[in-house]
Amino acid sequence: MYKVVDGTPIPYSTIDPDTVEVYGLQSARIRFKEESEEFISEVKGRKGYLEINTGVENKIQIIIKDNKVTVTFHDSDDFTTQVRNTNTLITFLDTKGTFFLNDHEEYFGWNKDDPDVTKLRKTMIELRDRLQIVRILERETHLPFFMKNPPEDVNKLLHAVIYKYKHPNKKEHGVYRVVADGKVFYLMIIPVKDQNRKVIIRSIFQKATIDSLSMVYNHSGVKFKMNPYTYGDDPIEEIGDYDPKLVQTWFEETGVNSDVEERYANDYSFQLLRAYEKTQNNSFRDLAIYITKMTFEYDSDENVSFLNYMQALKRRDRVSLSKMKRLFEISKDGEPRERFAAKLLLEASDEDVLEAWGEVDDIEKKQLQKFPIFDFVKGSLRQKIS
Repeated sequence: MYKVVDGTPIPYSTIDPDTVEVYGLQSARIRFKEESEEFISEVKGRKGYLEINTGVENKIQIIIKDNKVTVTFHDSDDFTTQVRNTNTLITFLDTKGTFFLNDHEEYFGWNKDDPDVTKLRKTMIELRDRLQIVRILERETHLPFFMKNPPEDVNKLLHAVIYKYKHPNKKEHGVYRVVADGKVFYLMIIPVKDQNRKVIIRSIFQKATIDSLSMVYNHSGVKFKMNPYTYGDDPIEEIGDYDPKLVQTWFEETGVNSDVEERYANDYSFQLLRAYEKTQNNSFRDLAIYITKMTFEYDSDENVSFLNYMQALKRRDRVSLSKMKRLFEISKDGEPRERFAAKLLLEASDEDVLEAWGEVDDIEKKQLQKFPIFDFVKGSLRQKIS
């Protein structure tokens, strides 16, 4: 996502390669004027030729040969290294090529207005500005801007995001779904009036989303707020920058205040449990446990809320004696689908589970097979039920 400066010739006036006492290949300490950092560098010398490989990871190459200086800027896979070397080379150009080799000052003394120097400096400034944009966008969008050798489709997407950042359309705002490297990202585009930037492009998985993405819904006359970090219809495991901590923090601060909100939260916990079963990512499971515990505490008398909490919790912890007792009561006195779920969680015999299954009507059977509770139907029992 950045330009590479390669082999730009710069006239020099002061350094003669034969005056620098380096022969063969040596290690040397290089420090550029106006910078405090010292680089352990590689220096090669022979009659009429001097080569210096310096900077972070020795990515800056300076060759003196045939009455000219050639500066080559090699790209780095590491973003921080690229930024540091870019700034170092700009300083080198601005100080007329002054540096210290093993504490001895060397000086190219070129004219800052020389066309070749001006061209290289302009390219490096453009690179620095582009890197600053990339740093902002990678931090705010979580897209892989510094991916090594990105596929063509990813490369096009990243360039498109940079273009929209530099050339925003005032009419273009909202949440957009994009795919990069096989993962889904939800990006918010927010036009702003700021002297430094005209638009904000960021992932919904940022803390600031809570202030800019309002999700108020009306269900049968009941208005309620949805968690903005649950935006989108894609499976949770396919979201590239999913952040369960942001999701949980919102629920902690907002809570459940109506039956509609309870139903919505439980449905979302099912998505988390499906993601957990596919990936075994414990953060999905733990968030599902938190949400189902919250909905259960909202309506602790409701068997369904309790069963949802238990099926999430059982994926991590042993069920306590008091909870086992309530499961046993539901397995005896609950509605048919509740009795079936309770017996599954109690790990009852196949015969007991099949008996409860037989009492569930056909419509509910089809529904139950789509729910996470059916993950507990295993082995020979699954064959008998299906």
